[in-house]
Amino acid sequence: MKKTLLSMIFCTQVLLLGALPVESAETPRTENCYDPSTGFLSRTYPGRCTATTITDDEAAQVRRRRMDQVRQAVQAVPPPVPPTLKMKSIGTGFFVAPNGMLLTNNHVVADCAALTAETANGRIVPAREAEHDEGADLALLTVDLTVPVAATFSRKAVLDGDRVVAIGFPYHGMAPVKPMAVEGKLAGTASGDGKQLVLRADIRPGNSGGPLFDGSGLVVGVVFAKIDTVRTYQATGSVVRDLGFAIPNDTVSRFLTRRHIAEVTAPPGLGLTAGQVLARSAPFIVRIGCWK
Repeated sequence: MKKTLLSMIFCTQVLLLGALPVESAETPRTENCYDPSTGFLSRTYPGRCTATTITDDEAAQVRRRRMDQVRQAVQAVPPPVPPTLKMKSIGTGFFVAPNGMLLTNNHVVADCAALTAETANGRIVPAREAEHDEGADLALLTVDLTVPVAATFSRKAVLDGDRVVAIGFPYHGMAPVKPMAVEGKLAGTASGDGKQLVLRADIRPGNSGGPLFDGSGLVVGVVFAKIDTVRTYQATGSVVRDLGFAIPNDTVSRFLTRRHIAEVTAPPGLGLTAGQVLARSAPFIVRIGCWK
């Protein structure tokens, strides 16, 4: 990564993914980009859409269909929380042990009156916080579930330019009910000491706490933030998008060790498509709900 971009990251606060993205008044005009195969609906610059460009009316129809799907899912499976509470935000978590231990970001679960974990097959269960580290922005949750497989971590650190895949529940006009894959590349480290991985990818609210995989489907970090486009523009005059941040494995390992959890590790294997990484990870990915 160029020095000028790293300097920009060091001097500009990142945006934690617990809030919806904010657009700058100076942001250039954008258009709707929709991928029917994944359900992704996003705003992008003219000419940059790699899927199908649709009108505002068509985008509104897509959002209405998604809302109907969410209503049907909620009606079919009532959440296990008091009826006086409402879901205020979502994040991503993933199993690091088959006995119901989940890893996510601390900011995803902080100040919540109740927590839920929803599996890829639609099962929703209460979640309880077991450990947290505010400085590292990591939290460990427990749920009354036994899963057939937990995440496997890479024994090798990723390098600049390496392909990465983030799995989570990114906000694209509304909160998704199924996990999605976002592909990108590692673009260096922030803070100058390797404490944060920088990735060029369309990271969004809802990705927080989700695993970052290498090209072979092994976990190399935990996604926790994106570039604050508005503040970066105000500070530098440059519009910087599609830049996310993740907590690397060494920090995650120290956190898990405190709870006597030894993560499963493996050397990198053969390359997988983003769709294959998504399919393999679905059994241990959950959507974390924060209720207040």
